[in-house]
Amino acid sequence: MKSKNIFALLIVIVVAGLTGYLGDKLSSPLYDHKIFGRTEMGIVTDQQVELKVRMDTGAQTASLSAHDIEVFNKGAQSWVRFIIEPARTDGKIHQLERPLKRTARIRKRSADVICEPEESADDCHLFESRPVVELEVCLGSQTKLIEVTLADRSSFSYPMLLGRTAMEQFGVLIDPTLVYTTKPKCDTVTE
Repeated sequence: MKSKNIFALLIVIVVAGLTGYLGDKLSSPLYDHKIFGRTEMGIVTDQQVELKVRMDTGAQTASLSAHDIEVFNKGAQSWVRFIIEPARTDGKIHQLERPLKRTARIRKRSADVICEPEESADDCHLFESRPVVELEVCLGSQTKLIEVTLADRSSFSYPMLLGRTAMEQFGVLIDPTLVYTTKPKCDTVTE
């Protein structure tokens, strides 16, 4: 009987200690985040283009599938014109124009690199340059202005990857066992 009381007392002490420890953790900014699945639906808001979005913790910057990417000058500033297509094919395409924010140097997937044994890394073209633009994207009930690189991802399942920077902006925590946990419902940009 005495050992049961000691065991019960130990459990109470451990639970009380964990509650105090977790209480501090639960009040931290970490728990202000929203849990999303490994894939979600998102919307490029200005044209209401709904896209499948994959959370990609291996990428720093978000990436958007686009084609007919053209950099041009508008006044003294460089702009990018490109076409995106919605997740549900209704035959509608969307042409967008955005100021060129910068150009990113992105490492290619190993499957896309063909090197001869005597070639150096530079000769193999391990990296590609991609234009970076800012877009308003809705995820869940939030709309954020995020940076995205533009590349033809038409051979991939997900037209948009959300990288670490954008995930931080949205306050994303990922549960890899979940998919499509929330529908995008946004009106305006939130800070």
